[in-house]
Amino acid sequence: MPLFAFIRAMVLGKAKPNTLEFVLKLGLAYIVSAFVIPTYLLQGLLQIKNLLHANEEAIYSERFETVKKLFLYSRADELVVWRHVEEHIKKFQEIGLSKIETKSWDDAEHVKLLIADTEGYVSKVSQFISKA
Repeated sequence: MPLFAFIRAMVLGKAKPNTLEFVLKLGLAYIVSAFVIPTYLLQGLLQIKNLLHANEEAIYSERFETVKKLFLYSRADELVVWRHVEEHIKKFQEIGLSKIETKSWDDAEHVKLLIADTEGYVSKVSQFISKA
């Protein structure tokens, strides 16, 4: 009988408590939760890492050379680190992708660029779209 069914039956009074069986099943549950589940989680994380790496290689490939890119970011953003954005911009520039435009702010919070500087934001986006 599985552990949860065994515990349920004991709580409902339908099973006589067998301490040895209970301890063995509880120990097995602990082993599964302590070793097997983290192993599956680690495998999942490694797969995600591999997908991200493959995606990064695709992003910096020549087939994206004709795609215009606009980077709008803020140094005050606490979720998107501005240094990471600038690293991506630098990578694009290093491989010769010239269709890159950027605008940065010093004081806008995450996803509040439009609120912090409506005129500057709209101007840059409009300019970018008009060149398309």
